[in-house]
Amino acid sequence: MNSFINNIIAEMGITAAVDVDFDPEEYSSFCTGDEDFILIEIGTKGCPNERQLKTAIAHELVHACQIASGSLDLENLTFNGQDYSNMEYMDRPHEIEAYKKEKELVKRYS
Repeated sequence: MNSFINNIIAEMGITAAVDVDFDPEEYSSFCTGDEDFILIEIGTKGCPNERQLKTAIAHELVHACQIASGSLDLENLTFNGQDYSNMEYMDRPHEIEAYKKEKELVKRYS
């Protein structure tokens, strides 16, 4: 799994330090951090097979890239300067991008 993660980090040009932790008690996953350090928590309870686990990791690594590049601001709830605080989850542009790219990344590095 480390090579899968490292390949995506390299492809996306993430220069921040990235820590990926796995939590067997959680269903959901999340990404938080800033331009220097990114923390990703993967809820493995929601990933019953390797493909779903890789998909969750890839999705959060897209967010890591968004955060590290400054385009996703979790504190002010903006993406590329656009306020997304009142948008439905699936309508948020950073989620649309993450869902699109996760599939490409999993296919390329699996």
